This record gives sequence, C-alpha cells and structure tokens, in this order.
Amino acid sequence: MTLIPILPLTAVLYPKMMLPLFVCESKYRRLLRTHNVTGKALGVVLIKKAGEVPVVPYDIGTAAKVIATEDTEDGCFRVVMKGECKFRVNWIDYSKPILKAEVEPLKDDDGDPGEVEELKRRVEEAFRRYLAILEANGVSPPKELVHYLDPAQYSYLVADMLNLNLYEKQRLLAYTSTPERLRAELEFLSQIVDER
Repeated sequence: MTLIPILPLTAVLYPKMMLPLFVCESKYRRLLRTHNVTGKALGVVLIKKAGEVPVVPYDIGTAAKVIATEDTEDGCFRVVMKGECKFRVNWIDYSKPILKAEVEPLKDDDGDPGEVEELKRRVEEAFRRYLAILEANGVSPPKELVHYLDPAQYSYLVADMLNLNLYEKQRLLAYTSTPERLRAELEFLSQIVDER
C-alpha cells in the first residue's frame, strides 16, 4: 500500500496516455509544481459527482507524473501529465486541503494470448474505420504506428480516443483484463461504424 496525493478531476487518465490540464486553484498549482520538481507520482481520479463536498472520487484511478508545465500570464498553470499505472483507492484522508489516498497498484490480466490478439485485430479494424470518420470530420487521427502497440497499451489508446461520456471512460479504466476492455471497445466501435 502507498499513500499519495490525489487530484480529483472531471477527466479520466489511462496508463501511458497524456492529460493536458489548465489549473488555476493555488493549492493544485503548488502540488503540481512540487511534483514536477521531485518527479514523484500522484493520483488522478475521476470525481463521481461535480460539486459534491467533500469530493467523492471513483475507487479506480491512475498514478501519473507531471512531464511539462507552463505558467500563464493570468497566474494559472498549464500542465501535461502522463499516466503510469492503475490503482485502487482503499482509503482517503480528508483532513487536509490536498487529499491523500492509500492506494494499491492494479495489474490487468492479459488473458489468453491467442484470444487477445484476435480481439485486438478486430478492434484495430473497427478503430481504423472510426479514425476515418474522425478524419472526415476534421480531426487528425494518430499515426498508423499506434496499431503496433501491445494489446493492453492499444486498449488504453483506443479508450482514450473514443468519444465517450466520463462514466463509460471510467468503466473502461476499471476493467481488470485486457480482453474485457477490448470487447467493450469493439461493441462501442461496432455501433458507431455500422451507423455510417
């Protein structure tokens, strides 16, 4: 178990994915500056309901590191975070302005290699069609080389790229196996591309 500061957001961060943020609240600017200097990880968790006091986050989040920062003229702060690994929140300390949580790392089950490769192939096919739809609507898709990622990392990239509500994004993060995540993505992609 590890105790880390957590950043409750209205965004979901996946392992190895990037998350740009615009931060104005002073306590979070200080937190992110400190973690940019020290290189220590902090936790990114989705808030269950905006406006709740105290904030109640989901129990699955992603450890992240600050990889770039920039001060803005209005006193705010631009930051880019990179996800590292998933964790489960066991307990949250609400006694200070910056929340800290006791977390345990989570590792996905990779599943049967043959099955997961076949699922990845089917998701790739649907995802290419999805990217073509995005491109036709003026959104630049990622380079073709993303299809050479391993199935677990590929499943997170697809989850990051899909236009889903935050609940669905969180559900994809919370899956405990790569095959489960790929199946869910295939279901969503099939609905989108089959409508076109």
